[in-house]
Amino acid sequence: MGRRPPNKRDYYFSAFIFFLALLVEPSRGLPLSTDSRWIVNSKGTRVKLACVNWASHLQPVVAEGLSKQPVDAVSRRIREAGFDCVRLTWPLYLATNHSLASLSVRDSFSRLGLSESI
Repeated sequence: MGRRPPNKRDYYFSAFIFFLALLVEPSRGLPLSTDSRWIVNSKGTRVKLACVNWASHLQPVVAEGLSKQPVDAVSRRIREAGFDCVRLTWPLYLATNHSLASLSVRDSFSRLGLSESI
């Protein structure tokens, strides 16, 4: 089982993203921005973030734990633990599998027998 060859749509999409990136200008109006490889606050001082990984690359294709607690409760616990940044681990196949890309959270939970969590 090999990789599929790229098609024209892949090239057009890549070119679109590239040119879109050229139009984006950095903004200092927000609380955090970047300066070269550093994250800085509105005064230009380097900031170090304390991040936590939130698994979302597994079979339900949603952030883990949402079948047990609402997102507000999970995010509150993350903040109370001293973290100020969340890295979501999204699966690559979510972007390449069109049937998964259009799958709602409700449908994903139903497929896994987690209807009581909806």
